[in-house]
Amino acid sequence: MTATLSATRTFNITVLPGDGIGVDVTREAVRVLEALAPSLDGVKFEFHEYSVGAAEYLKNGNPLPADALDACAKSDAVLLGAM
Repeated sequence: MTATLSATRTFNITVLPGDGIGVDVTREAVRVLEALAPSLDGVKFEFHEYSVGAAEYLKNGNPLPADALDACAKSDAVLLGAM
């Protein structure tokens, strides 16, 4: 009998919903990936959401805050909605 080692790879995904339809699009993209994950052997997704876009600009004067940009640089993937 041979032992099977199963290593899990976690993909860190930064989610930037933005404004308008981007919020809906990124929400559904996350739902699809969450539904898909159990069928992918050894794959896990971790999502980290940041506020970006026009609303963020009106609130803080910057549509792409440094923490969001830094998260994008460090992540495996970015889901970007409309900005």
